[in-house]
Amino acid sequence: ARLVRATNARLDTVALPAVEGPDAAIERIDAPVRASVGQVIPLQIVLRSNAAQRAQLTVFAGPDVVAQQDVNLVVGQNEFSVRANAARAGFSAFRVQVTPAQDVRPQNNMLSSSVIVGGPPRVLMVRSTTAAIDETGAIKAALAATGVSVEEVSARAMPSEIQSLASYQSVVLVNVPARELSQRAMLSLQS
Repeated sequence: ARLVRATNARLDTVALPAVEGPDAAIERIDAPVRASVGQVIPLQIVLRSNAAQRAQLTVFAGPDVVAQQDVNLVVGQNEFSVRANAARAGFSAFRVQVTPAQDVRPQNNMLSSSVIVGGPPRVLMVRSTTAAIDETGAIKAALAATGVSVEEVSARAMPSEIQSLASYQSVVLVNVPARELSQRAMLSLQS
Protein backbone atom coordinates (compact mmCIF):
# COMPACT_ATOMS: atom_id res chain seq x y z
CA ALA A 1 0.00 0.00 0.00
CA ARG A 2 2.88 2.38 0.80
CA LEU A 3 4.51 1.68 -2.54
CA VAL A 4 1.23 2.35 -4.35
CA ARG A 5 0.82 5.65 -2.50
CA ALA A 6 4.45 6.64 -3.06
CA THR A 7 4.20 6.06 -6.82
CA ASN A 8 0.77 7.68 -7.09
CA ALA A 9 -0.58 4.50 -8.66
CA ARG A 10 -4.09 3.13 -8.48
CA LEU A 11 -4.70 -0.27 -6.91
CA ASP A 12 -8.01 -2.04 -7.35
CA THR A 13 -8.95 -5.08 -5.29
CA VAL A 14 -11.68 -7.64 -5.75
CA ALA A 15 -12.91 -9.70 -2.84
CA LEU A 16 -13.26 -13.35 -3.82
CA PRO A 17 -16.00 -15.38 -2.22
CA ALA A 18 -14.73 -17.72 0.48
CA VAL A 19 -15.49 -21.36 -0.10
CA GLU A 20 -16.24 -23.15 3.14
CA GLY A 21 -16.58 -26.86 3.66
CA PRO A 22 -14.62 -30.11 3.75
CA ASP A 23 -11.48 -30.11 1.63
CA ALA A 24 -8.55 -32.46 1.05
CA ALA A 25 -5.49 -31.31 -0.87
CA ILE A 26 -2.27 -32.96 -2.00
CA GLU A 27 0.53 -30.78 -0.63
CA ARG A 28 3.57 -32.58 -2.02
CA ILE A 29 5.08 -35.75 -3.39
CA ASP A 30 8.60 -36.61 -2.28
CA ALA A 31 10.39 -38.75 -4.85
CA PRO A 32 14.03 -39.32 -5.79
CA VAL A 33 15.36 -37.30 -8.71
CA ARG A 34 16.98 -40.34 -10.34
CA ALA A 35 16.50 -44.10 -10.36
CA SER A 36 17.67 -47.08 -12.39
CA VAL A 37 15.56 -49.51 -14.41
CA GLY A 38 14.25 -52.25 -12.13
CA GLN A 39 14.67 -50.17 -9.00
CA VAL A 40 11.76 -49.62 -6.61
CA ILE A 41 10.93 -45.91 -6.38
CA PRO A 42 9.62 -44.76 -3.00
CA LEU A 43 6.95 -42.03 -3.21
CA GLN A 44 6.05 -40.17 -0.02
CA ILE A 45 2.68 -38.41 -0.43
CA VAL A 46 1.58 -35.63 1.91
CA LEU A 47 -2.11 -34.65 2.03
CA ARG A 48 -3.87 -32.07 4.17
CA SER A 49 -7.52 -32.33 5.11
CA ASN A 50 -9.75 -30.00 7.13
CA ALA A 51 -12.19 -32.83 7.91
CA ALA A 52 -11.88 -36.45 8.99
CA GLN A 53 -13.17 -38.50 6.07
CA ARG A 54 -12.58 -41.46 3.76
CA ALA A 55 -10.86 -41.00 0.42
CA GLN A 56 -9.40 -42.99 -2.42
CA LEU A 57 -5.73 -42.44 -3.19
CA THR A 58 -4.59 -43.36 -6.71
CA VAL A 59 -1.05 -43.22 -8.12
CA PHE A 60 -0.46 -43.28 -11.88
CA ALA A 61 2.78 -43.87 -13.79
CA GLY A 62 1.89 -42.38 -17.15
CA PRO A 63 -1.54 -43.82 -17.99
CA ASP A 64 -1.09 -46.91 -15.77
CA VAL A 65 -2.43 -47.21 -12.23
CA VAL A 66 0.45 -48.39 -10.02
CA ALA A 67 -1.32 -48.11 -6.66
CA GLN A 68 -4.84 -47.52 -5.43
CA GLN A 69 -6.03 -47.63 -1.85
CA ASP A 70 -8.87 -46.46 0.35
CA VAL A 71 -7.54 -44.26 3.15
CA ASN A 72 -8.91 -42.58 6.26
CA LEU A 73 -7.97 -38.91 6.37
CA VAL A 74 -7.58 -37.14 9.70
CA VAL A 75 -7.80 -33.41 10.26
CA GLY A 76 -4.39 -31.95 9.43
CA GLN A 77 -1.46 -33.61 7.70
CA ASN A 78 -1.73 -37.16 6.35
CA GLU A 79 1.29 -39.08 5.00
CA PHE A 80 1.23 -42.13 2.77
CA SER A 81 4.03 -44.22 1.27
CA VAL A 82 3.73 -45.88 -2.11
CA ARG A 83 6.34 -47.92 -3.96
CA ALA A 84 6.46 -47.97 -7.75
CA ASN A 85 8.77 -49.91 -10.04
CA ALA A 86 11.01 -48.15 -12.54
CA ALA A 87 9.97 -50.27 -15.51
CA ARG A 88 11.73 -48.48 -18.37
CA ALA A 89 14.46 -45.91 -18.94
CA GLY A 90 13.50 -42.32 -19.59
CA PHE A 91 11.40 -39.66 -17.95
CA SER A 92 8.79 -41.17 -15.58
CA ALA A 93 5.91 -38.97 -14.48
CA PHE A 94 3.96 -40.03 -11.40
CA ARG A 95 0.54 -38.46 -10.86
CA VAL A 96 -1.22 -38.73 -7.52
CA GLN A 97 -4.95 -38.18 -7.22
CA VAL A 98 -7.07 -38.11 -4.08
CA THR A 99 -10.84 -38.53 -4.28
CA PRO A 100 -12.35 -37.62 -0.90
CA ALA A 101 -15.93 -38.39 0.10
CA GLN A 102 -16.62 -34.63 0.34
CA ASP A 103 -14.60 -31.86 -1.26
CA VAL A 104 -15.32 -28.21 -2.04
CA ARG A 105 -12.07 -27.62 -4.05
CA PRO A 106 -11.36 -30.49 -6.45
CA GLN A 107 -8.65 -28.38 -8.18
CA ASN A 108 -6.13 -29.31 -5.46
CA ASN A 109 -6.75 -33.06 -5.62
CA MET A 110 -4.02 -33.92 -8.12
CA LEU A 111 -0.26 -33.42 -8.20
CA SER A 112 2.61 -34.81 -10.28
CA SER A 113 6.26 -35.61 -9.70
CA SER A 114 8.93 -36.79 -12.13
CA VAL A 115 11.84 -39.18 -11.87
CA ILE A 116 14.64 -39.65 -14.41
CA VAL A 117 15.10 -43.40 -14.89
CA GLY A 118 18.44 -44.47 -16.30
CA GLY A 119 19.38 -47.84 -17.71
CA PRO A 120 20.52 -50.65 -15.46
CA PRO A 121 23.41 -49.65 -13.20
CA ARG A 122 26.87 -50.35 -14.60
CA VAL A 123 29.91 -51.33 -12.55
CA LEU A 124 33.50 -51.43 -13.76
CA MET A 125 35.36 -54.27 -12.05
CA VAL A 126 39.13 -53.94 -12.20
CA ARG A 127 41.20 -57.04 -11.47
CA SER A 128 44.89 -57.32 -10.77
CA THR A 129 47.05 -58.32 -13.72
CA THR A 130 49.36 -60.27 -11.42
CA ALA A 131 46.77 -62.26 -9.42
CA ALA A 132 47.31 -66.00 -9.59
CA ILE A 133 43.63 -66.83 -9.07
CA ASP A 134 40.38 -65.22 -10.23
CA GLU A 135 39.06 -63.25 -7.26
CA THR A 136 36.22 -61.53 -9.12
CA GLY A 137 33.83 -64.45 -9.64
CA ALA A 138 31.79 -64.19 -6.42
CA ILE A 139 31.45 -60.40 -6.56
CA LYS A 140 30.53 -60.49 -10.23
CA ALA A 141 27.87 -63.17 -9.62
CA ALA A 142 26.36 -61.24 -6.69
CA LEU A 143 26.14 -58.02 -8.70
CA ALA A 144 24.69 -59.78 -11.75
CA ALA A 145 22.04 -61.43 -9.55
CA THR A 146 20.76 -57.96 -8.60
CA GLY A 147 20.55 -56.80 -12.21
CA VAL A 148 23.77 -54.82 -12.22
CA SER A 149 25.72 -54.85 -15.47
CA VAL A 150 29.39 -55.67 -14.77
CA GLU A 151 32.27 -54.95 -17.12
CA GLU A 152 35.55 -56.56 -16.09
CA VAL A 153 38.98 -55.28 -17.15
CA SER A 154 42.56 -55.74 -16.02
CA ALA A 155 44.28 -52.94 -14.13
CA ARG A 156 46.37 -52.06 -17.18
CA ALA A 157 43.26 -51.90 -19.41
CA MET A 158 41.28 -49.71 -17.00
CA PRO A 159 40.13 -46.43 -18.61
CA SER A 160 42.18 -43.58 -17.21
CA GLU A 161 40.01 -40.66 -18.36
CA ILE A 162 37.33 -39.39 -15.99
CA GLN A 163 34.88 -39.08 -18.91
CA SER A 164 35.16 -42.83 -19.51
CA LEU A 165 34.68 -43.64 -15.83
CA ALA A 166 31.63 -41.35 -15.57
CA SER A 167 29.45 -43.86 -17.42
CA TYR A 168 29.77 -46.27 -14.46
CA GLN A 169 27.86 -45.97 -11.19
CA SER A 170 30.77 -47.60 -9.38
CA VAL A 171 34.32 -48.84 -9.88
CA VAL A 172 35.38 -51.91 -7.89
CA LEU A 173 39.09 -52.62 -7.50
CA VAL A 174 39.61 -56.28 -6.62
CA ASN A 175 42.96 -56.55 -4.82
CA VAL A 176 44.65 -54.18 -7.26
CA PRO A 177 47.93 -52.76 -5.99
CA ALA A 178 48.51 -49.07 -6.77
CA ARG A 179 51.64 -49.88 -8.81
CA GLU A 180 49.40 -51.56 -11.45
CA LEU A 181 47.39 -48.37 -12.06
CA SER A 182 48.59 -45.40 -14.05
CA GLN A 183 48.94 -42.05 -12.28
CA ARG A 184 46.13 -40.64 -14.45
CA ALA A 185 43.80 -43.56 -13.52
CA MET A 186 44.43 -42.97 -9.81
CA LEU A 187 43.68 -39.25 -10.18
CA SER A 188 40.49 -40.01 -12.13
CA LEU A 189 39.35 -42.43 -9.40
CA GLN A 190 39.84 -39.73 -6.77
CA SER A 191 37.58 -37.38 -8.71
